[in-house]
Amino acid sequence: MAIQPVLLVTLLASLSAPLTKAAQMTPVVVVTTSVLIFAGQKNYSQFNPLLSRPALFLGKISYSLYLWHWSIIYTARSLGLSHSWLNAATIMVTTLAFGYGSYRFIENPFRHASWGSTNSKILGKGILAPTGLIASILIAQRLILSIYPAQQQDLFNLQNWIGKTTKPCHISELTSKNISKNIEQCLTLAPNQRHAVVIGNSHSEQYRAAIQTALPDWDVDYFTMWGCSYEPPTTMSKRYKQKGCDIYGMEVKKYLDKNIKNQDIVFVGYTVTDPLISQELNLHISSLASSLANRGAKLVLLDDIYTANANDNQCESRLLPYRVGILKKATTATCIINKQKSKNFNSLLKYDSLVSSIRQSHANAYHFSIRNQLCPAEECRRNFNDGTPIYLDESHLFSRASQKLGPELRRQLLNSGLKL
Repeated sequence: MAIQPVLLVTLLASLSAPLTKAAQMTPVVVVTTSVLIFAGQKNYSQFNPLLSRPALFLGKISYSLYLWHWSIIYTARSLGLSHSWLNAATIMVTTLAFGYGSYRFIENPFRHASWGSTNSKILGKGILAPTGLIASILIAQRLILSIYPAQQQDLFNLQNWIGKTTKPCHISELTSKNISKNIEQCLTLAPNQRHAVVIGNSHSEQYRAAIQTALPDWDVDYFTMWGCSYEPPTTMSKRYKQKGCDIYGMEVKKYLDKNIKNQDIVFVGYTVTDPLISQELNLHISSLASSLANRGAKLVLLDDIYTANANDNQCESRLLPYRVGILKKATTATCIINKQKSKNFNSLLKYDSLVSSIRQSHANAYHFSIRNQLCPAEECRRNFNDGTPIYLDESHLFSRASQKLGPELRRQLLNSGLKL
């Protein structure tokens, strides 16, 4: 019986389980790995994928892969590469190349050479390789700063996505065990200070820079979760419940009910799609607005933006692979953002109706409408007048673009009667 393939599939499936299942999956991973090693030693099957040439090759260079992988991933992140299959494949190939080179020219010769001049040369290579990589990165950063105008340097800066704070407040997964600690770290609602709180998914978090600019004297805190809108559990997919989105929504609401204060503002945004807009969502937001009203706080529903058909890198071709033709540039027609042809155009109209209904029912509910500012005509802008790019990807804003929306957010809040 070919037991090794079955064990490998079981192991991969266990490792791919969401973090919310980590406690249950740990014993499965340990037992499966132990049986896999035992079966390999006893050679229970003529077909053992772990003895194939690719597997043996990866095994040989595994230590070098381990040494290099995080440096390469971090470098990719620092250059602002988006999460895509193409970039993931590039990172994997680069890691394999560095891992093999390190194994071939440093690790293997060092292990088999006797101490002497040869070994000293190998040791020198081991020191020069990472030093050369660091120097190359620093030189590349200097070149970027000298070639690109200041407003376009955001393309290479990871801080435009995660913000300048080091607090881990835009999370990907959670469990009921760690959420209380997460909330307390991120939502520090101190007394004698006015607070703005941002909750929801990345479509809320992207407006954080605008809120900080609009409310410079306020304490702006955020606790957002990738993929998790503030919506009722009944409308969530199984995938998002596995991430802990239902727990996120309930615990955030519980915390706000207990700690939000008079005149504080809660900002909520959404990835607007047809399945999201429902009577259940209306009731869910209305419940939050009522709870905030009981404590004298306000609710601001953030606008979503028209979805682009291609990301900014493909259209403006500022990144080197697009400039030299390694990656294909998007066509001019694809890069035009036409409001009525946008994928979420009709969904946004339904969202406007939902927001209007909530505002009519709750005097403490407000709306930050920004689509008409970004799309004053039938076609939307990709850059502000000073050249600052707007779209980080197909559906998110650059941090600097968000920052530029701050004055408009403040104007709208003041015109709505809010005392800032």
